Amino acid sequence: MKVSIKAIWRDDLKQGKGNYVSDNQLLNQMNYSFLKQKDYAVTLPEEMIAAAYSACFNMTLTLLLTQASYKIEELETNCEITYNNEVIVQADLEIMAVISGLDNTIFQQVVAQAKQMCPIGNSFNFPTIYRALLK
Repeated sequence: MKVSIKAIWRDDLKQGKGNYVSDNQLLNQMNYSFLKQKDYAVTLPEEMIAAAYSACFNMTLTLLLTQASYKIEELETNCEITYNNEVIVQADLEIMAVISGLDNTIFQQVVAQAKQMCPIGNSFNFPTIYRALLK
């Protein structure tokens, strides 16, 4: 399986702007920049990393819980990326789940297993802090 997205950039780093070109209609022509800009719908690359990480973790956790015959009412994963100008320092994932019939001990074990299996998370060198809450 392969995924391809082209990123186009124009101008210098601080004043410049870029956009993505993709077969995916949601991403095609989406704007990105180095800094958030007023009155300009734009994302940052770090936000795309956070989005990919939280979505991938949700899907990995869903796979494991479904295989164990649990019915998921809702999974909410918030990913906060901490970075400076040179490097991503860490990611914090906060997972909140509503799952009938699942006790917290088993939930924490499944979250630990999902940490090991998440393809996006396994692609990164920066540390990740996980907090998982079962409602």
